[in-house]
Amino acid sequence: MNLPPHHGDPFDRIQVCQAQEIGVVVVSRDSSFDQYGVKRIW
Repeated sequence: MNLPPHHGDPFDRIQVCQAQEIGVVVVSRDSSFDQYGVKRIW
């Protein structure tokens, strides 16, 4: 999966991929996740 470079942290990019693939919510204070279109709480 190719992601736009909104976030440079490899672990966070893995979380985005997983959230997009299986449709789960990301729990994080980091608003960078919002740019990927995944659902985020906190």
